[in-house]
Amino acid sequence: MMRIVKRFPVFVLVLAIILASVIPSVAETAERTTQEKAVVLSNLKIISGVNGEFYLDNPLRRNEAVTFIVRLIGMGDHVNQNKSQYSDTPYSDVPSSEWYAPFIGYCYQNGFITESSTTFRPLDYITEKEFLSLVLMALEYEEGEDFTLDTAFDKAREIGLLTLSEYINRASANQAATRGSAVELMYKALTTECRDNDRILLQKMIEAGVVTRLEAMAMGLIVDSVFTDIVSVEGLDLNRIQVTMNEAVSSVGSVLIYSSDDEDSLSCSVDTIEDDIIVVVTEPLEAGKEYVLELLDVKDRQGNITNRLTKAFTGFETYEITSDFFRISRIEPVNQRSLMVYFTHPLSINSEICLYYTLTKDYQVIADGRQGRIRAGVLNSDNRGVLLSLDSDLLKDGEVYTLTIDGDMVSAYGVRLNDGEGDSMKFIAKADTDARFELVELVAVDKNTLLLNFSKEVNPFLARQIYNFYLTDAKDKPVPISSTTVDANGRAVYLVLGEDLSRNGTYNMTINNLNDITKQEYITEQVYSFKADYGSTTKFRLNRVTVLDNQTIELTFNKPLDSATATNPGNYTITRSGGSSGIRPAKVLFESGDRNKVILYLDSGSKLLKQNEYILRIDAGDVKDYLGNGIENTREMFSGTGREREPVRIEKAVAISTDAVKLELSQGVSFTAENLVPSNYILEYSYNFINVRKVPVSVIYGDAKTLVLKFDKLEYDMPYTLKVSELTDITGNVVKGLEASFSLEAR
Repeated sequence: MMRIVKRFPVFVLVLAIILASVIPSVAETAERTTQEKAVVLSNLKIISGVNGEFYLDNPLRRNEAVTFIVRLIGMGDHVNQNKSQYSDTPYSDVPSSEWYAPFIGYCYQNGFITESSTTFRPLDYITEKEFLSLVLMALEYEEGEDFTLDTAFDKAREIGLLTLSEYINRASANQAATRGSAVELMYKALTTECRDNDRILLQKMIEAGVVTRLEAMAMGLIVDSVFTDIVSVEGLDLNRIQVTMNEAVSSVGSVLIYSSDDEDSLSCSVDTIEDDIIVVVTEPLEAGKEYVLELLDVKDRQGNITNRLTKAFTGFETYEITSDFFRISRIEPVNQRSLMVYFTHPLSINSEICLYYTLTKDYQVIADGRQGRIRAGVLNSDNRGVLLSLDSDLLKDGEVYTLTIDGDMVSAYGVRLNDGEGDSMKFIAKADTDARFELVELVAVDKNTLLLNFSKEVNPFLARQIYNFYLTDAKDKPVPISSTTVDANGRAVYLVLGEDLSRNGTYNMTINNLNDITKQEYITEQVYSFKADYGSTTKFRLNRVTVLDNQTIELTFNKPLDSATATNPGNYTITRSGGSSGIRPAKVLFESGDRNKVILYLDSGSKLLKQNEYILRIDAGDVKDYLGNGIENTREMFSGTGREREPVRIEKAVAISTDAVKLELSQGVSFTAENLVPSNYILEYSYNFINVRKVPVSVIYGDAKTLVLKFDKLEYDMPYTLKVSELTDITGNVVKGLEASFSLEAR
């Protein structure tokens, strides 16, 4: 990409060379004498002398001081051209005919001096503190707010107008100012930034036309050694980008964003400028698409203006937050009135409290849960997500909205959202699909099973009531419904029928009363016709037995399982081949995230032996699939193992808030008092060389492999050591003396 460089006309460069022959060079600026500085100020029409004599040792009179200040801010010519406007003053000792009268009048009218008496004493000498106060006001600091007469030296030292040695030597003495001390102070002030850090004082003179930028550069007052340029363009969120510059800038004339294949530029504007960071607000960018950013008339802090800067960048992908803290992870818009919100922690039913949610666009509230305009339901398919439904079609396709959630929302781990601060995330609305909750598919899976697919997750309570569904054949004869099951995805409902369907027969399904999980949209007494064109079905069976260790057995089935029957230890019997007595597992749990698998856990007295063969027995109908179909009599042989079950260890200890620690365990532990008593856990750390030990306030059993310890508080960047007396795993094995280290890192 071509780099844009500031270019200067030839005649201006010639002028710069001429001035440079008279004025000391840039490299010599720091070494200039007071006389040389006086020459520079004379060229700027701030002070005057006679044949190069500036009388620098003479005390500075009050009329000279106000005149210098007016010229220092570039208003000298203005005052001379408008004398009649400023010559009349409230001071009896300032005749309007005097040369200095309009300068005093200008300072009075613009707040540099106030009417504290009827006289101004124009020929009296001014103190250094008084003149310093005038210079501070020239730099746009306000007397009484930013400084007082007594603190003028302190303020000048703070902003770099005085060096430390100058401050020490002059602050306490407060002598009468001289023309020379005034020259030193004004020369320094010219290149000092004004109060709001948006420009240097010299820029006022340039804007007033007293001097050009190139003349100021030739005088050594401005050194533009940095050519302003764009370093990088990054996405902050869906409609804000961050532009990093190679130097601090004070303003940008305008901004453009466009792509190579579009004639029109996007709607965009500069939002904020802070030092070298420019934030631009734009309409949503297409992920992966190439764009060009143009900044026009970029002004740096020294007032240098670069006409045009460009930078190519790529549209940003939709982002997803990952955090150990409880945060919004991502938002997936569904349609004009619905969106799914996912979090970094599992949720409890408390997340359905609508009071937590607020939807805004451009800082204006669109829907407020406190007014009943937002309903929430925890997803059946993912306990880290909620479906939010609005009371009307409020979301417009392609527009950017912000969802804000109150910090009082608590996760299933017992911690508040973003540590109680609340959270928000932007998203682009998607309104290209119908917003209604409706049945989108009705098919016969087999001769006695129907599948109903809905556009949104259903309310499982109503979906499991068989009386909310009514099925008839072509002759209006009712077909009994034995049971209903909601699929793990939350949108599919299976109906198991009490009699077989006729292949290719026509049937009518009536949904009497069903709503979505937010309980806001309903289907009531709607009739749907379909043809029972089912195929053959596969019987429910056990596919595989896998021995993980001598106390853990994994069972894999060919269909998703019914939770109640699949996790009942009494439905499984294990006998040694040739033996008569059987054993039952101590616990049966689902394999994480897989509804086709369960794990059988044997207690320590029922360990498998390497030399033995075993038979797993499941009696007919004891274990059912998700549709309620019972398994046939099952006898599956497998071999024992000598592999011992690994003891429980802490795989990870991590702070998930400023008062909670999550323990991720290698093996499942039992839900027993021994594992959940707070005194089983000791947190140790050192504070100011004092060893501190404390126990948690409570222990939360997240799941078999997750424990959450709640403390009174945790400190950022503090090294902690957690010691656990003992843990009992699901099989009854006890492990003693566990330990883990962690710290709460500043976010």
